[in-house]
Amino acid sequence: LAADIVARLALTSAELPIGVVTATLGAPLFIILLVKSSR
Repeated sequence: LAADIVARLALTSAELPIGVVTATLGAPLFIILLVKSSR
């Protein structure tokens, strides 16, 4: 839901695909979780 809102507010003239926003927000968090869990 939050990714959908960000996608709509990021570009008012054109909507970003929800997958792009989810990947942009989720990939760094996923990497951080992987690094923390390997320690």
